[in-house]
Amino acid sequence: IFDLMDRFEPEKVSINLSSMHASTITPELAAQIRRVRKSGFTIAPEAGTQRMRNVINKNLDEEQILNACRLAFEAGWETIKLYFMIGLPSETDADVDGMVDLAHAILDEGRKVGGKKKRREVTLSASSFIPKPETPFQWVGMDRLENLYRKQSRIAARVRRGVRFKHHGCETSFLEGVFSRGDRALADVLETAWRGGARFDGWEEHFKQTVWQNAFREHGIDAEAYAYD
Repeated sequence: IFDLMDRFEPEKVSINLSSMHASTITPELAAQIRRVRKSGFTIAPEAGTQRMRNVINKNLDEEQILNACRLAFEAGWETIKLYFMIGLPSETDADVDGMVDLAHAILDEGRKVGGKKKRREVTLSASSFIPKPETPFQWVGMDRLENLYRKQSRIAARVRRGVRFKHHGCETSFLEGVFSRGDRALADVLETAWRGGARFDGWEEHFKQTVWQNAFREHGIDAEAYAYD
């Protein structure tokens, strides 16, 4: 990073490190990143409690997270983005609440550094856990849609001013889970949905749920069996 900034600072080119591991943040590193301008500062705690971070083998404790965010605020950042996952195996409501509690604790750290005159904001971004092949949880079904919606509502109801909550659409997450755990039988479903007008499904405004439902039905595929079982 030091060499890159020495090279690009004269050209007014900044560097953005996305989803940094909190244990790697130092005052020197934070100072280097902001030499041109303060780009986005993002950390991925993944889970809101230490119990849940231990389950997913996220080698990160709360003090490391708070310290990294404190250094970022001291270096001049006003906004920090946090990446979490909901619907992880064995997750409880206490783990969900822990995400909000951690976001609030980080916001408090920012206000301590900047005082009342400095505007601080924390973005809590929570995506739905999708089982992936070649991972420890590849055989674990994803959380059910109704439970994901409930957890999103729980977070939204608890965040206070200064914390912005962002989340992914549960229906598109469900589709990701189906294809992540799917097999060649889904090839015809994919083609049928495409011919039916499915395009740019990653953008919620373009996602056509009925097109996918009709495609699964046409080929006699139980999508829930792929996602949940």
